[in-house]
Amino acid sequence: MSLLLANGHPGAASYPIGRVWLEAELVVNRINKQLADTAMLTQLAVSTLMSKEAGDTFNDRIKDLTNGW
Repeated sequence: MSLLLANGHPGAASYPIGRVWLEAELVVNRINKQLADTAMLTQLAVSTLMSKEAGDTFNDRIKDLTNGW
């Protein structure tokens, strides 16, 4: 329940158990995706020290994440 409360579900205590299960799965998937994105960006940032192509890829990825800003 605290996972849902901490991730934008203030009414989670009143959810039926099936919804709690589903919403918790969605939250965990989103958190795991964020962690994977962070790891990938960290790896790309470090790789920019070794390769111009990695720097270009890093810049492209950042543009994708910021809608071109």
